Amino acid sequence: MALYDEDAMRAKIDECLKTVAVVLDNNKAATIAAADRVSHQYEDKYLLANNLTNMSIACILNALELIGVSHTELGSLKAWNAHRAVSLKFERRLKCKFIKEIERDVEDPTRVQVDAGLFRTTVKTITKVKEYIYLIEVDYTLSAHSGVGNNPAEVIHITSAGSQLETTSRISTAPFKESTVDTFDVNISWLLKHLDEAASTATFSINRAHASCFTPRQNADVETALQFHRSFESFCGDVFCKLRSSYEKQNCYGEATAAKFDISAINTS
Repeated sequence: MALYDEDAMRAKIDECLKTVAVVLDNNKAATIAAADRVSHQYEDKYLLANNLTNMSIACILNALELIGVSHTELGSLKAWNAHRAVSLKFERRLKCKFIKEIERDVEDPTRVQVDAGLFRTTVKTITKVKEYIYLIEVDYTLSAHSGVGNNPAEVIHITSAGSQLETTSRISTAPFKESTVDTFDVNISWLLKHLDEAASTATFSINRAHASCFTPRQNADVETALQFHRSFESFCGDVFCKLRSSYEKQNCYGEATAAKFDISAINTS
């Protein structure tokens, strides 16, 4: 996953400020500036930490919606979370199957002139080569489940996609193993716990009265939130790498005119 790019983020904020300035009247537009460019103070940094954490939750909910999680399904996940942990699971399957062996003649583009008595003739060189045809299949699924996923009634299929291609090799060794399965999952119970009953609004709040609460950063609530975000970031990074790998495999082994694995198909069911 890409690291935080401050310059890119600042450029986006500046563009947003320009858009807002067009909407507002001249007097108000003249006073608009990014928060880090004007003198300011926070009367309650605990409230700031709450707002930022709730904003991050809203961003994740928006991302889940974009990849196919409906509001109804999100409500189901929250209901499951009342009695069992809930996880997102990504599974990518790669299969490589030998199809056939063929032998064909390959003509050398160069010509050799040979003297035969009174005559000179041109001879072409033809080499017999063996080629091996393999079928490569790649597909993935993204789902959500409660517990370890052994209850079919508590599994939600979010999205899936796949593709296949034939590739030709001049060595008998297969380009991939016959079957490979990569599986990643992430526990999203913390996320669901900090949603209201309608599963639409983030409700994170630091317990200031807890004995472990020392500052807006040094407290158990924020530490748990950071642990979740680290695990979720790691999960997203693993998923992205496998999707990109699937796309690159087709670029490497597929014909130029063949249909490609659509990495944007993450929201295609």
